[in-house]
Amino acid sequence: MKAELTPTLSLDELAAAITELAGHLNAANHRWLTVIGEFDRRRGWAAACFPSCAHWLNYKCSLALGAAREWVRVARALEGLPRIGAAMACGQLSYSKVRAVTRVATAATEESLLMVALHGTAHHNVHARRSSRRCGACTTGATARAASSSEEGLEIDATTCLPQWGGERMVYGLAVGCLMWQEAAARDAAARDTGSTRIPAGTCDDSFSDD
Repeated sequence: MKAELTPTLSLDELAAAITELAGHLNAANHRWLTVIGEFDRRRGWAAACFPSCAHWLNYKCSLALGAAREWVRVARALEGLPRIGAAMACGQLSYSKVRAVTRVATAATEESLLMVALHGTAHHNVHARRSSRRCGACTTGATARAASSSEEGLEIDATTCLPQWGGERMVYGLAVGCLMWQEAAARDAAARDTGSTRIPAGTCDDSFSDD
């Protein structure tokens, strides 16, 4: 679409163009992540005498170092998450959502977290927050898995991202809540099988409070 034609478009046409181009951007970002991942795997940055792929991106692509580290982290994570990668490749998931979900997704939880990313709403968010309270002592384990630490020193903790429920943080909060709910369900099943006592509800971290 030529820029000079945009004043003649109706609001509906502009909205359609924005969403269509967003899908193209998502697909292009996935392609870029794929190339970054391969370049990183083959250590192309080392051949050019850079200390890391993030430093190479910082210098060659004018990315802030922190942002470059995140692109590398996401590229690495997508190598083990083909369904999430495919959804991004066809334009369904934005980089922002993928960045959030890859902080906690594993091969075992990928499918359910993909559904969270594709269809999550504020209502689902509230449900996830309430469900997460059932996890009891599993909060520590979920938070540990939610923390991501790269070779370049990047650290992200779930509890630092949960208080604000919107955009990327909402998706991340939903993903953490979903992971914790799955852990609680597994623990409940194990308790039923062994006849042991269930961990009391209401003992989760205050980060999941409705207050």
